[in-house]
Amino acid sequence: MLVVISDLHFSDETAGTFNLSYESFGSVFVNDILSLARTKQAHEIRLLILGDLVDLLITRQWLDEPLENRPWGARGLQDSKGYRPEVHGESPVEARSLQILNAIYEANRETFDFFKHEFRQVVKDELGIPVHIYYVPGNHDRMVNTYPKVRDRLQELFGFNIEDHKQVDAYGEWWYQYEYTAENYGVFARHGHQFDLVNFNGGTDFSLQGERKTALGDVLTTEFFVKIIDLFIREKEQNELFRDELVEYIKYITDIRPIQRTAHWLNERIQNEPDPQLQELLQQIKNEAVDNLITVPFVREWVEEYVKKNNQLMYWLHKVAYPICGYGLMKRIVRFIVHNMTLGKIIEMINKSDGQEGTVHDTYVRSAYGEPAWKNNPRIQYVLYGHTHSPLQSALEKRDNREVLYINTGTWRPRLYMTVDSKFVRVNQVTFAVFYDKHEDVWNEEAGDVNFEWWNGNHKRVMPKLPSKVASKLPS
Repeated sequence: MLVVISDLHFSDETAGTFNLSYESFGSVFVNDILSLARTKQAHEIRLLILGDLVDLLITRQWLDEPLENRPWGARGLQDSKGYRPEVHGESPVEARSLQILNAIYEANRETFDFFKHEFRQVVKDELGIPVHIYYVPGNHDRMVNTYPKVRDRLQELFGFNIEDHKQVDAYGEWWYQYEYTAENYGVFARHGHQFDLVNFNGGTDFSLQGERKTALGDVLTTEFFVKIIDLFIREKEQNELFRDELVEYIKYITDIRPIQRTAHWLNERIQNEPDPQLQELLQQIKNEAVDNLITVPFVREWVEEYVKKNNQLMYWLHKVAYPICGYGLMKRIVRFIVHNMTLGKIIEMINKSDGQEGTVHDTYVRSAYGEPAWKNNPRIQYVLYGHTHSPLQSALEKRDNREVLYINTGTWRPRLYMTVDSKFVRVNQVTFAVFYDKHEDVWNEEAGDVNFEWWNGNHKRVMPKLPSKVASKLPS
């Protein structure tokens, strides 16, 4: 029996306290898995964690580092080309990444220990079958495969099965693989960020080198989303008029999907602030966060390259404005692009061909349809991604009695959904997929095909209430 989960996003809680509780796994999850394994007569349990297990980006710790020592700073970009401590010396980016990982462990000690010890022991005691736990990196845990000390520490914390699931580079260092194939369960899986141009900078290079490259999404996550959370917290510490509700509200900013809704969510909150002074202050904080974002050289270079490739008019404006008017005007042009587009439109433009989620026009459905893994291997029936936080099933092909499905494993994080009238509702999600080989889940005396179950649960959690004056100003 193969169980797949993804996007747990365990964090150090410096930018919000939304970690999953031990009870989520130690009681609910393990009981469900034990029940299924017992009923389906499983001979083993494989647990695949399909990326974004630990969140090395949603943390205020990076803001304590000089820009050059962040993953998108000069040293971080150098390391992303291939870091070898014996050649490049000790890296402050590795040191901080390791510090963040250790803080994540301290905030989730009981849950991490469950995965390493308790889960295996409970299954052994109850069913007497082996447990194997595998891990595939995503984009929020990208640094795991950049820095040996971070990789080794994560391995120490979880004890993943890596004997048959690791790659070795030219220097003899091992790394977690970015794909997982289990033919006896009909499964091919990857995190899926590889098809998100904002969160993957390797183009068509899915190798270790391509995966290590810093992406725009890394910078957006920390230099805008975490930065604005940090500014709210700091304002509350020094301004008694700055309400607790504002700080609690802004911490939800990292749960908005799709990400292009973030600008609307933030602007709506600012516009509906009843206190004029606070409203002006909130706008100033937002502007400061945007200014912080565009001071990052990586962002300026990325936007310039994007504009060059996708908007010739703006590119030639840049070529004319910069020589004549200097950096000041260029900064205003870039600020206009970033301020008005980065949080929504620029991502929407990049993904403008995504189409409706779950249809044949969905980027991830199309990408799954194009995967050579199932086209070249008739035993693969299921293509799995995570990343989007949107649980989904979509049929890819049926030919010669072979049915191929795309399955997105969603998330265990909350998600903010935008309503028809442009407000937001927070819903907690739990999703996992289970696959059985031909000797399990047999409905008759003969061994059958590989089967699967896809479990998705949701429950609504109330967001912090707005003050009555704010609520009264919201459109009915």
